[in-house]
Amino acid sequence: MDDSRNRNMKVAVVVAAACMALTSCANGPGRADAACADRKNEQHKLTIVLKDGKPEKVEKQDGKSDELHACPGDDIRWKLKDDGFEIQFVGRDPFDWGSASHKAKPIDKGVWALSDVVSSNAPRGVPLKYSVTVRGNTLDPKIIVDN
Repeated sequence: MDDSRNRNMKVAVVVAAACMALTSCANGPGRADAACADRKNEQHKLTIVLKDGKPEKVEKQDGKSDELHACPGDDIRWKLKDDGFEIQFVGRDPFDWGSASHKAKPIDKGVWALSDVVSSNAPRGVPLKYSVTVRGNTLDPKIIVDN
């Protein structure tokens, strides 16, 4: 009986260690726990892409539209040409806005934008769901704040 308990405890420790290792790597390729501490703050430029007047995707500057990984201190900027939009986080937001939604402001002729800096208090490692609303039509992308 003692041998089986020892084996079970060893298996539990190995499984727990594997889970912790996977969690620290779950932030994407090349993004470990110390990734944010070892780099300068970045600016993430996001373009809201419309199709038939409805938001189809939020595209990163590299042209991809998957989840955005950011670090505390990073600046996130959404932009849309020819129309206003609203960003609303479901639950916690990465910016300490204090209110659920914010509307974009015109920054140039025909260009609307909204930006803020990721807070050091932002929840880490979990997708922060938000919606982008244009003309009453909504899209639901995600932001993940890495450690």
